[in-house]
Amino acid sequence: MFPLDLDDQAGVMCTIHTFVDVCLNFDISDEAFIFNLERLYCAFEAFKQEGLEYAASLRAFIAVTEYVNSQRGMLSFAEYLTGLSIGEIKALRRILHAHRGLIRDEIKSFARRKEFNRVALLEEFEGAIKGYYSVLVIRVDLSYSKDSMSEIT
Repeated sequence: MFPLDLDDQAGVMCTIHTFVDVCLNFDISDEAFIFNLERLYCAFEAFKQEGLEYAASLRAFIAVTEYVNSQRGMLSFAEYLTGLSIGEIKALRRILHAHRGLIRDEIKSFARRKEFNRVALLEEFEGAIKGYYSVLVIRVDLSYSKDSMSEIT
Protein backbone atom coordinates (compact mmCIF):
# COMPACT_ATOMS: atom_id res chain seq x y z
CA MET A 1 0.00 0.00 0.00
CA PHE A 2 2.61 2.57 1.10
CA PRO A 3 6.07 2.26 2.61
CA LEU A 4 6.46 2.37 6.37
CA ASP A 5 9.43 4.64 7.09
CA LEU A 6 9.78 4.23 10.84
CA ASP A 7 13.51 4.83 11.28
CA ASP A 8 13.32 8.39 12.58
CA GLN A 9 10.83 10.93 13.87
CA ALA A 10 10.36 12.68 10.52
CA GLY A 11 9.73 9.37 8.79
CA VAL A 12 7.17 8.32 11.39
CA MET A 13 5.31 11.63 11.18
CA CYS A 14 5.30 11.54 7.37
CA THR A 15 4.11 7.92 7.35
CA ILE A 16 1.29 8.74 9.78
CA HIS A 17 0.25 11.66 7.56
CA THR A 18 0.23 9.34 4.54
CA PHE A 19 -1.73 6.70 6.47
CA VAL A 20 -4.43 9.20 7.45
CA ASP A 21 -4.54 10.55 3.89
CA VAL A 22 -4.94 7.05 2.44
CA CYS A 23 -7.62 6.15 5.00
CA LEU A 24 -9.63 9.28 4.22
CA ASN A 25 -9.30 9.27 0.44
CA PHE A 26 -8.89 5.67 -0.71
CA ASP A 27 -10.38 2.28 0.03
CA ILE A 28 -8.17 0.44 2.50
CA SER A 29 -9.03 -3.00 3.84
CA ASP A 30 -9.76 -3.49 7.52
CA GLU A 31 -6.73 -5.77 7.81
CA ALA A 32 -4.41 -3.15 6.29
CA PHE A 33 -5.97 -0.47 8.50
CA ILE A 34 -5.35 -2.49 11.68
CA PHE A 35 -1.87 -3.62 10.56
CA ASN A 36 -0.71 -0.06 9.84
CA LEU A 37 -2.43 1.44 12.88
CA GLU A 38 -0.65 -1.01 15.18
CA ARG A 39 2.81 -0.41 13.71
CA LEU A 40 2.40 3.34 13.53
CA TYR A 41 1.14 3.49 17.12
CA CYS A 42 4.25 1.70 18.40
CA ALA A 43 6.55 3.92 16.32
CA PHE A 44 4.73 7.12 17.28
CA GLU A 45 4.87 6.38 21.01
CA ALA A 46 8.67 6.43 20.82
CA PHE A 47 8.63 10.00 19.48
CA LYS A 48 5.46 11.47 20.97
CA GLN A 49 6.04 14.64 22.96
CA GLU A 50 3.56 16.33 25.24
CA GLY A 51 2.85 20.00 24.70
CA LEU A 52 3.56 19.99 20.96
CA GLU A 53 0.99 21.20 18.45
CA TYR A 54 0.72 18.50 15.80
CA ALA A 55 -0.68 18.85 12.29
CA ALA A 56 -4.36 18.02 11.83
CA SER A 57 -3.66 14.62 10.27
CA LEU A 58 -1.48 13.68 13.24
CA ARG A 59 -4.14 14.94 15.66
CA ALA A 60 -6.64 12.66 13.90
CA PHE A 61 -4.28 9.72 14.37
CA ILE A 62 -3.74 10.64 18.03
CA ALA A 63 -7.52 10.79 18.54
CA VAL A 64 -7.83 7.22 17.24
CA THR A 65 -5.01 5.95 19.44
CA GLU A 66 -6.38 7.73 22.51
CA TYR A 67 -9.79 6.16 21.88
CA VAL A 68 -8.19 2.71 21.59
CA ASN A 69 -6.21 3.30 24.79
CA SER A 70 -9.39 4.30 26.63
CA GLN A 71 -11.18 1.13 25.49
CA ARG A 72 -8.53 -1.59 25.65
CA GLY A 73 -8.37 -2.05 29.41
CA MET A 74 -5.61 -4.51 30.34
CA LEU A 75 -5.05 -5.70 26.77
CA SER A 76 -2.06 -4.52 24.81
CA PHE A 77 -2.70 -2.17 21.91
CA ALA A 78 -2.09 -4.97 19.39
CA GLU A 79 -4.26 -7.50 21.25
CA TYR A 80 -7.13 -5.05 21.40
CA LEU A 81 -6.88 -4.23 17.69
CA THR A 82 -6.82 -7.87 16.60
CA GLY A 83 -10.02 -8.54 18.55
CA LEU A 84 -12.04 -5.71 17.01
CA SER A 85 -15.25 -6.41 15.17
CA ILE A 86 -16.06 -4.80 11.82
CA GLY A 87 -18.32 -2.30 13.58
CA GLU A 88 -15.57 -1.32 16.01
CA ILE A 89 -13.11 -0.85 13.13
CA LYS A 90 -15.66 1.37 11.39
CA ALA A 91 -15.94 3.40 14.61
CA LEU A 92 -12.18 4.01 14.50
CA ARG A 93 -12.48 5.08 10.87
CA ARG A 94 -15.29 7.48 11.83
CA ILE A 95 -12.93 9.15 14.31
CA LEU A 96 -10.53 9.80 11.43
CA HIS A 97 -13.36 11.06 9.22
CA ALA A 98 -14.48 13.43 11.98
CA HIS A 99 -11.15 15.25 11.54
CA ARG A 100 -11.54 15.64 7.76
CA GLY A 101 -12.77 19.24 8.09
CA LEU A 102 -9.80 20.23 10.27
CA ILE A 103 -7.39 18.68 7.78
CA ARG A 104 -9.09 20.48 4.88
CA ASP A 105 -8.95 23.80 6.78
CA GLU A 106 -5.25 23.28 7.46
CA ILE A 107 -4.59 22.61 3.78
CA LYS A 108 -6.50 25.76 2.79
CA SER A 109 -4.59 27.78 5.37
CA PHE A 110 -1.32 26.42 4.01
CA ALA A 111 -2.31 27.37 0.45
CA ARG A 112 -3.19 30.92 1.58
CA ARG A 113 0.12 31.29 3.42
CA LYS A 114 1.98 29.93 0.42
CA GLU A 115 0.35 32.50 -1.88
CA PHE A 116 0.98 35.31 0.62
CA ASN A 117 4.63 34.29 0.91
CA ARG A 118 4.97 34.12 -2.89
CA VAL A 119 3.58 37.65 -3.28
CA ALA A 120 5.74 38.99 -0.43
CA LEU A 121 8.86 37.38 -1.91
CA LEU A 122 8.08 38.80 -5.34
CA GLU A 123 7.65 42.28 -3.84
CA GLU A 124 10.94 41.89 -1.99
CA PHE A 125 12.74 40.89 -5.19
CA GLU A 126 11.19 43.78 -7.12
CA GLY A 127 12.23 46.20 -4.37
CA ALA A 128 15.77 44.82 -4.37
CA ILE A 129 16.01 45.08 -8.17
CA LYS A 130 14.69 48.66 -8.15
CA GLY A 131 17.07 49.56 -5.35
CA TYR A 132 20.00 48.00 -7.20
CA TYR A 133 19.01 49.86 -10.38
CA SER A 134 18.87 53.15 -8.46
CA VAL A 135 22.32 52.52 -7.01
CA LEU A 136 23.68 51.83 -10.50
CA VAL A 137 22.23 55.07 -11.86
CA ILE A 138 23.66 57.06 -8.95
CA ARG A 139 27.10 55.48 -9.40
CA VAL A 140 27.14 56.35 -13.11
CA ASP A 141 26.06 59.92 -12.37
CA LEU A 142 28.70 60.34 -9.66
CA SER A 143 31.50 58.97 -11.80
CA TYR A 144 30.49 61.24 -14.67
CA SER A 145 30.44 64.20 -12.35
CA LYS A 146 33.93 63.44 -11.06
CA ASP A 147 35.29 63.15 -14.60
CA SER A 148 33.72 66.45 -15.61
CA MET A 149 34.89 68.33 -12.52
CA SER A 150 38.34 69.07 -13.99
CA GLU A 151 36.77 70.60 -17.11
CA ILE A 152 34.34 72.72 -15.12
CA THR A 153 36.96 74.48 -12.97
